[in-house]
Amino acid sequence: MSKLTVFTGSMFAGKSTALVEAGKKESKEGKTVLFIKPTLDSRYSDDEIVTHDGESVRAMVIDHDTQMGMHDFFTIMGADVVLFDEAQFFTDDLVEMVSDLVGEGKTVYVAGLNTDYKLKPFETTVKLIGIADEVNVLTAICADCAKQGATVTIKTSGSDDRIELGSEDIYKPVCPECYLTSAASFKGGDK
Repeated sequence: MSKLTVFTGSMFAGKSTALVEAGKKESKEGKTVLFIKPTLDSRYSDDEIVTHDGESVRAMVIDHDTQMGMHDFFTIMGADVVLFDEAQFFTDDLVEMVSDLVGEGKTVYVAGLNTDYKLKPFETTVKLIGIADEVNVLTAICADCAKQGATVTIKTSGSDDRIELGSEDIYKPVCPECYLTSAASFKGGDK
């Protein structure tokens, strides 16, 4: 049965972990599973999805503008379940690809940030949420007050570029209450 499930939320909320767990569960049920990540995400590995906890799975890497060769296309079509990580790094072409896969009877999972550090939505993720059968909004522990419920990612250093690869060295999750004070401390963080 085809279905689209989206995992979204702030950084460090467990989106990639949920994606990996979903893929492993589908694999245990005898389904052919294919993990996909964008070329842009090379933080921990060039050809693996790696969670912040260090768990990893092999992944097909496709251009973040979702340009694929015929080999990639046939590999994807041969899978029962297709799992995309870091949706925010893909163009809107990913939305069409996911819609086509679901239309072909595939089960699809997507993980992606909902907003950038300035609270501007990542359009690709938002559009995928709009067509999803199930949306799981995950939260992290707030780096400032240590309570569960961090829904926002802010920058603590680095440039004011919208997309800048990094982890704890550049970003932290905060709850809405702490966002108002934390965002102002980073010069690039417009409220």
